[in-house]
This record gives sequence, C-alpha cells and structure tokens, in this order.
Amino acid sequence: MASVSGDKMKCVGALIALLPVLALAGGDYASGKVRSFSGKDGVFTFTFVTEQRLVGLEQCQSLTVNVEYGRVPWYSWLPFVHTNHPTKAQTESAASLLQDAHRASKPVLFGYLGYGLIPSSAPCTFKSKGLAIEHDSGHEFVLSYHDQA
Repeated sequence: MASVSGDKMKCVGALIALLPVLALAGGDYASGKVRSFSGKDGVFTFTFVTEQRLVGLEQCQSLTVNVEYGRVPWYSWLPFVHTNHPTKAQTESAASLLQDAHRASKPVLFGYLGYGLIPSSAPCTFKSKGLAIEHDSGHEFVLSYHDQA
C-alpha cells in the first residue's frame, strides 16, 4: 500500500477547503420581485425579494443591492484584454429591466456571477459594480457583477 506524502496531503486539504468558495464562484439566479427601485446614470439601489434562496445567500429572502457602475478589472481599458464585466450601457439596460419589473409588479429573474454581490455592513445588503441581461434556456435574467471570479 502506497503512502501519501505530506505535500500531497496539504494539496488535497487545500482543495477541500476551497470547494465552498469554488461553488459560490459560479453564480446563481432566482425568481422574485423588485420591491423598490431608485437611481440613474449607473448608480442604482433596489430591493429584490426572492421566491427561492440564492446559493450562498440562503439567509436572505430580501436583498438590497447598491449598484455603482465601475470598470473591472483595472486593466480592462487595454484594447487586447477581454473582460466579461458589463459596460455602462449594459448596466443601464439591465437596470431599466428591473425598474420596469418594479413598476409593473412583475416577477423577474435576478442573480449574480462569480463575486457579483459583495456584502455591505448591513445584513442582506450588497454592492455591485455592474449589471447585465443574460439569456439561458429561454430565460432572460439580470446578473450582478462586482469583480472577476
């Protein structure tokens, strides 16, 4: 029977410790309603009440999201660098979709990608640096972005 060296055990331990972080890095979205919406020009605040809990945010049925558009990562201005971070126009379009859902009191799909919702000092209150409308399996949803995952 082969023995496992200490270095291999450390690597396995590190991977096991990172599993929860890696699981959250993928993102999630849920159906719910926008209960309040305010802001303009890349700076928005809205409250989203979920019908089912978002992965990693199970303690929050109601999320308050403060969006302040910001380019991420810092080197994204370079012409040869590709980033998935939304543009300001994409953020404005996604915010408009959320605002329309709020006005019509219609359900909407909202979530995050990677580290898209960064906790603030208040419980279930988060910061975002951008929003984008995404499509998957015939569903349209808004994702929050903060930093690249």
